[in-house]
Amino acid sequence: MSISLRRTSVKWTIGWAPLVAAACYVILAAVVCWLGRASGVDIAACRFKLLTGLPCPTCGATRAALALLTGHLADAWRFNPVMTCAYLVGPLWLILHYLTGRRVVIGLTPRARWVAVGLLILVVAANWAYLIISGI
Repeated sequence: MSISLRRTSVKWTIGWAPLVAAACYVILAAVVCWLGRASGVDIAACRFKLLTGLPCPTCGATRAALALLTGHLADAWRFNPVMTCAYLVGPLWLILHYLTGRRVVIGLTPRARWVAVGLLILVVAANWAYLIISGI
């Protein structure tokens, strides 16, 4: 496995998509929160949970984002630990990429790539089990 920083040109390509998506998500979460409070209706309810009675793997992600935006790290972790980690690491990655013009490149052998995919699946499954057990 090798990890390196490579200089890249930052222009309007797929490279800007994560930044735009993150900004849209924050704006959408704020609007949904405001509309929900103004109308008294929970319009952000998870459709998967409404249909099955079980939380989806990303249930609590919006609440975790709002908790982080208001400085409540413990609440964000309780709502969805994996998404909280993503929300904390994501901005660091964006800062590294967009302000320095460098991107992190992780070189994995084919075997290591399969191990990484397996670990990712295991983490998502463990997070989902946590959400189901905790009743989020």
